[in-house]
Amino acid sequence: MIVKPVNGEPKLLFPECFTFIVENQEECGIWSSYASPIDGILNSLASLLSLSKYMRTIPISEKEGGRLRLRIENAKSALFPIFQKWDVAATVHVGFEILVPALLEQLEQYEVVFDFPQKNYLMTLNAKKMKKFSPSLLYANKQTTLLHSLEAFVGKIEFDRVRHQLINGSMFGSPSSTAAYLIHCSEWDETAEAYLMLVFEKATPRGGMPSAYPTTVFESSWVRKSNHLLSINILTYLRPCQLCLPMGLLWIYSKGRPSMILQTFYRPLSQVRTVLLDFHPAFWKTLMILPCLFWHCSKLAVALVYRI
Repeated sequence: MIVKPVNGEPKLLFPECFTFIVENQEECGIWSSYASPIDGILNSLASLLSLSKYMRTIPISEKEGGRLRLRIENAKSALFPIFQKWDVAATVHVGFEILVPALLEQLEQYEVVFDFPQKNYLMTLNAKKMKKFSPSLLYANKQTTLLHSLEAFVGKIEFDRVRHQLINGSMFGSPSSTAAYLIHCSEWDETAEAYLMLVFEKATPRGGMPSAYPTTVFESSWVRKSNHLLSINILTYLRPCQLCLPMGLLWIYSKGRPSMILQTFYRPLSQVRTVLLDFHPAFWKTLMILPCLFWHCSKLAVALVYRI
């Protein structure tokens, strides 16, 4: 939830987005799970954070406050049984072990606390991943995929020191990451606001915001290239949700360093990962490395294809 000072008073930059959140809360109290429980958890935690922050930040009437408090309590009650049943170890979602703890930590500032059976395991995964994180990775003059999820680093980095990472007003083409930057930087950034306004105007339904923009190349080019090189119609077997690919391999591949890829991924296909901090293997990740393997050693690549 982005608040912009207007004549000394806090105003929502995108009131339609807040309305979208309110109107899309389900009767049971949560927000939609598109494909798996983690979708509902992330959507609900982020929306609950927006409602809680709105209550603290924006001057509202007693009547509106009462309605929002009811929504907040309904969300908390609905999330409780979901967390109790959540199998963290079986969850496959890029960055969930960073995003969920970050949301839980921010919600605690509003006296919203969730305890659940696998919370310790979740925090163990979080600590393992954060152990390799340093703010200097974001402060440097290099682009990194971490820039796509700056909302996960609230309270852990100085957002003023990542201003130079903006490209055309966005943080790595991520509206949520750009919003996090705009919320937490000390000076208002007009270019970041302009990018978010552009995304807002193009997004449908009104008030909804995409997880990435633009996505033209991001969603399809790498898998299509692999499909072309292998001369197999593998796209027939991939669901649309599997076309949202991480950007880590593109950086390595574009630098022309196949040896690094081979050292990292020369392992059983069931264990292929695309970045060093990736905990979850997947078949499409195998597809992504095959062109590099062809380039480096055709016999090895053929062996991998045969095993598929």
